[in-house]
Amino acid sequence: RPESGVLLLAPAPNPTSGTAHLRFALDAPTDVSLVLIDLLGRQRITVAAGLLGVGEHARQIDTAGLASGVYVVVLRTPAGVQTKRLTVR
Repeated sequence: RPESGVLLLAPAPNPTSGTAHLRFALDAPTDVSLVLIDLLGRQRITVAAGLLGVGEHARQIDTAGLASGVYVVVLRTPAGVQTKRLTVR
């Protein structure tokens, strides 16, 4: 686990052609922004935003309306930024 107390886990399933599950953990209450962006840097989906409590958090996204390709899941907190890749088929 990173020293920041924030951990973004790999999306599953990956690759996906429908629903993808995103999980992350927080060691302290903190403001988060969890978004999906394309490789051109355009934000496609806002998954979570705002103050979240301690523990593991899970969110689902529907990728059916997205073009096939590679996207980046971005978790931003005051402690920093973490990213994971998600491939949509």
